[in-house]
Amino acid sequence: MDAAHTAGFARWYLAALVGELAPGTPVSVHDVFHRRRPFPFSEGAAVLGWLRGRGIPYFTASRAAAPTTHRELLARKRRSGLSEPIHHSTDNPMLFFATT
Repeated sequence: MDAAHTAGFARWYLAALVGELAPGTPVSVHDVFHRRRPFPFSEGAAVLGWLRGRGIPYFTASRAAAPTTHRELLARKRRSGLSEPIHHSTDNPMLFFATT
């Protein structure tokens, strides 16, 4: 999901789209973790609240929210010869989860 980054839009797509997906469907939401925690009343805060309310775990390799995971992922990419970036962002703010 990479669209309007507002809490209102997030609440809509979580109910109208994500809530209707088959269990186990992988979902990613862009621009959640530019900081350790998303801004209050933002898309990221709405998504995290929705996940928490349903007990759904998530994964992020965000430099801000999961610095150890971020470093480990970069090291693995270097060891695998995959360190050439496909775009030049350093934040990696994506969040991943599977529907239940």
